[in-house]
Amino acid sequence: MEVNENIPDETNVSNAVELGFGSRILSFGEHPYSWNDNAGTITKWNVDRATLEFSVDGIISFASNGISGNIGLTIVFVSETEGYVQDIFEGVIVEFNPSLMEITQVINFDLPPITDPTNGFYFINDPVFIPETQKILYGISYFPTGCCEYDGPNGLIVGVFDTRSKTMEYKQDDRLVAAASLMRFAIAIL
Repeated sequence: MEVNENIPDETNVSNAVELGFGSRILSFGEHPYSWNDNAGTITKWNVDRATLEFSVDGIISFASNGISGNIGLTIVFVSETEGYVQDIFEGVIVEFNPSLMEITQVINFDLPPITDPTNGFYFINDPVFIPETQKILYGISYFPTGCCEYDGPNGLIVGVFDTRSKTMEYKQDDRLVAAASLMRFAIAIL
């Protein structure tokens, strides 16, 4: 991970911070954040505007709440004091405060309505936060016979998490195959 005032023609790795395999970089507000798959942690970084050097502002571990692995792009920042990390297939969302880098609440909920979660291939598409409704939409793509061959009854499944009531409900439409194009269906689902 590196920072530059302008997009360079070539990258200079000597100025970069090595995050390691299985890391994802996100940004919110003026801070970059990194997710570490193996450790199940989010690191908040500061960037010195004069030297463009990084320093760690805080680290949160979600591993004790059962969250680790390749979920780095499904982290949702709602505000400077409210963010969410989820594992839909374990039935848990962890709320955290990005300013203080502290876990504020662990929310458990029912698993998605997948006919046989031990069989097939499923994943969460990038979530969408809808500020007007204060809801986060988690598109769930499920292929019962293996990656990308659809022959099951589930169709489109969307987890709708209400950040005010801290509840999850699932919307389902068997006319659609998967939730990859979630924004097109957000208004119809809500």
